[in-house]
Amino acid sequence: MDTIAAIATPAGVGGIAVIRISGPESFAIVRKLFRGPTDPARAEGYTVHYGKIYDPDDHAPLDEVLVTVFRAPHSYTGEDVVEISCHGGRVVPNLILDAVIRAGARLARPGEFTERAFLNRKMDLVQAQAVLDLVQARTKAAVRHAFQRLQGRVSHQIEAFGEHLMSLIVEIEARIDFEEDVPPLDPAWVQQRLEALQEELQTLIRSGQRGSLYFRGYRIAIFGPPNAGKSTLFNRLVGKDRAIVTEIPGTTRDVITEETVMEGVPVVFYDTAGLRETQDQVELLGVERTRKTVEEVDLGLLVLDATHPEVIPEVPAGDLPILRLWNKVDLLTPEQRKQLPEADLQVSAKTGEGLEDLRERIQEEIRGLVGEAAFALSAREVHLLQSALQDLKDAQKTLGTLGLEIVAFHLRSAYQRLQELIGYGDIPEKILSSIFDNFCIGK
Repeated sequence: MDTIAAIATPAGVGGIAVIRISGPESFAIVRKLFRGPTDPARAEGYTVHYGKIYDPDDHAPLDEVLVTVFRAPHSYTGEDVVEISCHGGRVVPNLILDAVIRAGARLARPGEFTERAFLNRKMDLVQAQAVLDLVQARTKAAVRHAFQRLQGRVSHQIEAFGEHLMSLIVEIEARIDFEEDVPPLDPAWVQQRLEALQEELQTLIRSGQRGSLYFRGYRIAIFGPPNAGKSTLFNRLVGKDRAIVTEIPGTTRDVITEETVMEGVPVVFYDTAGLRETQDQVELLGVERTRKTVEEVDLGLLVLDATHPEVIPEVPAGDLPILRLWNKVDLLTPEQRKQLPEADLQVSAKTGEGLEDLRERIQEEIRGLVGEAAFALSAREVHLLQSALQDLKDAQKTLGTLGLEIVAFHLRSAYQRLQELIGYGDIPEKILSSIFDNFCIGK
């Protein structure tokens, strides 16, 4: 492999920046640029050395730096790695990176350092995904889940399931290859094993899907007729005046989003355009976006105007959980409140009445989803596990009808899905690119 380099710290003004170099020529490149009491190329791993970086062409000094040495295979990538810690800012780090490239390195692609760590068996694909999750985590709970993945907790669970699956494959294939030498299998026993494997895999998938909320966030759409107080409620729930509020119906024309945190989960609120029939082309686009947003979220808050109880828009069909709210109840008498049609809550976005109850209901919904989440899975990982689950179901269907060879074929297919998930065997370049292209340059 060639030698790559990139700035590993965020762009902008800062106290320190880090230029990371990885590959077989790392020490030779730094030797061309660095002057100090110690030659990093001769230094032991895990040591730090003070000196100056000079331009490789005109030998002009660029900065005082600290150079950290990591020797293969005991480094992040498994290769020889050098990290140059220099003064931060917009100019100095780029001058040093340019010097490193002119000395023989090339600019790293997004995620290429982590990709090399995977290729050099420093981590599997689940752990590589955890690196990205850790960098992008928005809550403390997300950091905890990402770190567990990085430490191999999820990988170990999937590998343990793979061992259970392989033990069944061995039992079946022994009857295929040595039919005359081993006793036949009891079909009821095989059926029981297949059902147990499916239940175990379904538990993994369910827990992983719920844990994914810590990273993708829990999405809540606030929708309803115009002038029902949706934007006022939105501002109350997110704790800031994010949406424009007026007495004019149809003020909100586009979907507005804002994020907060509940139960350790990022919660994204969507303030949407009012649902009504309209000839206004701009407002009509807003209504269409509202309907699309409601179809894609995890929870809907249907906000109804208590002063106009006859105005109830059509609720989008589907399995979306919806909380129905009568808003503006501060404008009603106690008797009028009793006469309102049934809803989940009566609130006043203006005065704050009922909003604590609303927050508690939302938190109950979130707790119900993440309560069993022992770990998190990415969309790719869930897809592969669901495919493996289908293979197990296909194996069960063919048991006793098409012969053990077909059963073993489906079980082998399920096992291959697990191998692809972890990253064992030959992984297509397209799959690797889809994972590592989401990383930032320098990681």
